[in-house]
Amino acid sequence: MSTKLILFLFFLFIPMMVLTSIWLCFRKTDSSGKEKLSSIVFQDGDLVFRRGRSVESFAIYLADRDHDFSHIGMVVMDHAKPFVIHAIPGEPGERTSMVVNEPVQSFLNEKKASHWAVYRSRFPEKKAHLAASKAKDFYNRRLVFDDNYDLKTDSRLYCSELVLKAYQTIGLDLGHYPERELKFVMGSKKILFPSAFIQSPDFFKICSY
Repeated sequence: MSTKLILFLFFLFIPMMVLTSIWLCFRKTDSSGKEKLSSIVFQDGDLVFRRGRSVESFAIYLADRDHDFSHIGMVVMDHAKPFVIHAIPGEPGERTSMVVNEPVQSFLNEKKASHWAVYRSRFPEKKAHLAASKAKDFYNRRLVFDDNYDLKTDSRLYCSELVLKAYQTIGLDLGHYPERELKFVMGSKKILFPSAFIQSPDFFKICSY
């Protein structure tokens, strides 16, 4: 085997090992999540973050390594039970790409989330309730997922955009939520990552695992 071929295989092997290590860390979970989840008293407008298990979630995780989460949704209380409204791309054989509403236990099911966190807004409860009502309106209107990740359009939403526009109705300062450039093979796109809400002074963490 030539020296050049050995060097080529070596430099190919190292990135693959690093990527595999990151993937295993990304998928890692523990058994404490259910206990912590059951202890939370949710409120309208709470933000729920999760680190998904799909390849798409892994791509978001790699692009936004400052934080651990790849997806975000908003809590809407219904008869004292917490539900999460969020915009999600369709998965083969599962659902259409659209805004969906599901129990928080389903949103954070171990098959969907390896890690999660719950943040609460610093706005008065009445305003947080209004933001949650706006999120529910997005769901009732059956808005579809925004594959173009364009904040300028209101007829289609992606996950971070849904939360931003729901809270924008009560005076959210958009200056705290900058878009960041995500590079693709064929170009780049500015996207509002879920981490923008973690970095914002408008929200604080109440629980994570």
